[in-house]
Amino acid sequence: MTEHDGTFTAEYSDDFAGRKEGAPDQKSRKRQGIKTTTIVNAIVIAVTVLLALMFFTSFATQRGHSLFGFRSYIVVTGSMSPAFDAGSFILVREKLPNELDIGDVISYTVSDGKTVLTHRIVEKNDVDGQLSFITKGDANNANDDRPVAPESVLGKVVLSVNYIGAFFLSLREPQNIALCAGIIAVIFLAPELYRWLTREKKTEKKTVEAK
Repeated sequence: MTEHDGTFTAEYSDDFAGRKEGAPDQKSRKRQGIKTTTIVNAIVIAVTVLLALMFFTSFATQRGHSLFGFRSYIVVTGSMSPAFDAGSFILVREKLPNELDIGDVISYTVSDGKTVLTHRIVEKNDVDGQLSFITKGDANNANDDRPVAPESVLGKVVLSVNYIGAFFLSLREPQNIALCAGIIAVIFLAPELYRWLTREKKTEKKTVEAK
């Protein structure tokens, strides 16, 4: 009887110790899973906000307006390479002329009032209180022919994303907007789906062990 009791006690102790040793690992894995999910969610939210900002500023700009002082354009030439290439998406923030300085990249309208150029300020002139800017494309050999008047300036480039311009051009088609919205929804739902599947597997495992 004593021998039997001793064996039972030893087995029980070993089993308890094993569970105790395994507990921190389970907690660690759980914390790591939560941390990973949080990081993924943060990235998804940041990307979604950025895409939404790009989309709505593009939509407003096409109609001649700004959104909270922002406009956006798609670069069609390589005159500003390597700063940004043709096909790039640029975000422009409205600025007062006296806030601009040499080295800033600005978007401005030319004489027809419709065509928009984006070049870098290389000179800033103030003659008898009349401010003007001399601009130049980074890839060009010479300055632009005409000075830029303050009233022609639309704003300063604050963000450029290479190669994404074609993507936003495609969003002018309704079916592409629906596809993009579906992809974003899937990305948002993926972590929740993963957690649900994980819980299901754990439930099945416990059920099998109980049997």
